[in-house]
Amino acid sequence: MEAVLTTVNNDTDLDKLGDKKILFPSLNSPLSLSQAQPIVNKSPFIEANTESVTLSHLKEKCILPVFTMDNEITISHQEFIETTLSCIQETFNSHKVDVPEIRVSHQIKGRTPDALHIAAKDLQEHQRTSYFERMAFIIRIPGITETINGDLVSLTVGGVRAYNTENLYKKKTYEKFKFFIGFQNMVCCNLCINTDGLKSEIKAISTNELGEKIQQVLTSYNAESHLEAMKNLVDYSLSEREFAQLIGKTRLYNYLPKEEKEKLPELLLNDSHLSTLAKDYYQDKSFCRGEDGSINLWKFYNLLTGSNKTSYVDTFLDRGVNAFEFSEGVSKALSDRNSAYAWFLS
Repeated sequence: MEAVLTTVNNDTDLDKLGDKKILFPSLNSPLSLSQAQPIVNKSPFIEANTESVTLSHLKEKCILPVFTMDNEITISHQEFIETTLSCIQETFNSHKVDVPEIRVSHQIKGRTPDALHIAAKDLQEHQRTSYFERMAFIIRIPGITETINGDLVSLTVGGVRAYNTENLYKKKTYEKFKFFIGFQNMVCCNLCINTDGLKSEIKAISTNELGEKIQQVLTSYNAESHLEAMKNLVDYSLSEREFAQLIGKTRLYNYLPKEEKEKLPELLLNDSHLSTLAKDYYQDKSFCRGEDGSINLWKFYNLLTGSNKTSYVDTFLDRGVNAFEFSEGVSKALSDRNSAYAWFLS
């Protein structure tokens, strides 16, 4: 089955496009042009302990951390987002993009020198300083979509920045970023990411270097392959008994002796995620079990990515990729009991 992405140019009247084709980076065939379905944002892409902020809030209300030994400035959250926007505009120059959706956590508070002896409750707004230690963002490209099992998915780019991974007490050095390109399921706003689209550590010392490395990820990503792999999940189903067996084994996994655990594929989801998975198997409106108790692996995968919304910002993307790898592994175990994932169903 060939995966074909639907694209629409948001700046151009479709009647004037004629037979024009747009090539997606790394795709072997041109993309068809048709009216994209409307996208409605229903919930955040990550929840946990995060809050929503705007790009202007980061630029106008937050101070910028520095490396203390030389007072050199760090690459700020807003520079990361703006660099990504620039790269998207270069790669997808015929498409509009949605306003960045930004989630932040772990606020670091301070105060100006003139407020040294003022009680916290008496501080004026201009005397307060703050920045956010961790930040995640996504940028949707709503003109590039596909449908999987009746669910609209939209091409999405994003990243994570966590200052807690940097040593700000030394001189300026390479800074670390996480970046991805993948899809977002617009039914539930869950992110669908695979290893091909994730760069779990980008090291850069300037925004120019950061932009170059982001551009490399964008142009090397194979959207057709990713879509094909996700569509294949629809063809596999777990019976109620198999699902119950899987839940039991995944709970045992985290308590296995080290030597036994090392022989099995990695599972990054914890007991809290698995409890959410079990609950949503019965209660989720979009991805719950069928009347006979069975659930296809596309729905199962979306229950996993839904539970991942409770992960902290700095573990969110790695767990998202792991959810896809685990779902693919379970599909292989259903057809090959000698698969490395067969333990979870035995």
